[in-house]
Amino acid sequence: MSFAPYPMRPTRSKRQPQPRTTKAVDSRKVVELKQTSTYKAATRPSKAQAKVQQPRQLTVAPIPWWLNLLLFLQYSSAALAVGLVGATLAIYGNSVSSQRAWDQEYDRLITLRRTERQLLASSELIKHQAAEQSSQSRSLVYPKPSQRVYVSVPSPQPAPVPVPVNRSPSPAPLGY
Repeated sequence: MSFAPYPMRPTRSKRQPQPRTTKAVDSRKVVELKQTSTYKAATRPSKAQAKVQQPRQLTVAPIPWWLNLLLFLQYSSAALAVGLVGATLAIYGNSVSSQRAWDQEYDRLITLRRTERQLLASSELIKHQAAEQSSQSRSLVYPKPSQRVYVSVPSPQPAPVPVPVNRSPSPAPLGY
């Protein structure tokens, strides 16, 4: 193997290269590999080619201040737009969820009002039925003064005086 001063590069030759075969041993069988080499040692380029192939040194001109300002405005407006889109989506999500909750609570209010009307109607119906039964029945009589029961008022008792408990200081602390 020889070392060329220039890197090897592929060339297209008209004649077909002869394949080299090597044997690779697999644990199960012997496999024959064919390798083809299409690389040829590069020849030294001519002076005209050497001038063309050498890379040119690029110089970067400083960016004007107004262009930097425009770039800053572009980046900041893009960030502001992303922030506004995020805030808009958050507000929209909040309004949708609050509207859904309001609808559920309003349906609950309607149900409670309906239940209240039904309870009031059934209460009035029971009162009406009780009034009709009492007017039809002659078993109810007005109370007479001779049938009154008198209850005597008990005499006021003085409130019991609490007995003071004598506490002695304990030798060890009870806790923290």
